[in-house]
Amino acid sequence: MISNKWIKLFDVACILEIIGCVLLFLIAMPMKYGFGNDSLIRPFGSLHGFFFVAYVILALKIRKHYQWSTKEFALVILYAIIPFFTWFVHQKINKFREENASE
Repeated sequence: MISNKWIKLFDVACILEIIGCVLLFLIAMPMKYGFGNDSLIRPFGSLHGFFFVAYVILALKIRKHYQWSTKEFALVILYAIIPFFTWFVHQKINKFREENASE
């Protein structure tokens, strides 16, 4: 059985991946392409990359806990590639928790 620590870390990784997208796509990229200032691209890009990798590794770690089929797991990974879609995974996790808490 997987510990609650990993489950909580994955839930946080879902949110951090979204924050990384916001920093990169809504702050750093407009600064670069709108104002010619690329000083934020490297730090925010690195941060976003770190959060992305953490999300994928943690998804692999907790896959069995959530009993994701191959199709569901593929969607979880695909949602990491599409900006801001990890929010849907976060919502799915919360729904799973609510359903299992009532049992």
